[in-house]
Amino acid sequence: MSGNSSKELEFARILERVRRVAREQGNCISQEQVREEFALLALGDQQLDMVFDYLKKHKISIGEQGDPDAFLTDEEKETVCRIAKEAGVDFVKTSTGFGTAGATVHDVALMRRVVGSTIGVKAAGGIRDLDSALALIQAGATRIGTSSGIQIVESYKELKKGL
Repeated sequence: MSGNSSKELEFARILERVRRVAREQGNCISQEQVREEFALLALGDQQLDMVFDYLKKHKISIGEQGDPDAFLTDEEKETVCRIAKEAGVDFVKTSTGFGTAGATVHDVALMRRVVGSTIGVKAAGGIRDLDSALALIQAGATRIGTSSGIQIVESYKELKKGL
């Protein structure tokens, strides 16, 4: 297989992953999410524009970058977690994956502290590797939401081999 065919195959895999993520988010994805997914291929602006056009043609909305000032403060996160706990939810979630911040150890620990041990905490957004997943689990996450699950599991298997 030539280098070009390999790159084309990887492009197709990434595009399918982008479409899957967009479907999971109500047929919407941010420009930042698309750029992150295709970063490995180092596409130029014109190529990325073609990707955005393709997604729009297939009825996938391209959302704009969120306003960082619109994110919740720690106090607001605590309030939401208390309300969720009182409502009897099974778990709370760090984010939808739309924003740029993604799941953080700080947020997971805050949520775990507020909801206690009987409610699950799902860390989602920006989790791309085993170290990140393990740090979030250590902080109190009981679920991990990621589009990099296969890579994370493969890394875990490699780690276990070395023990």
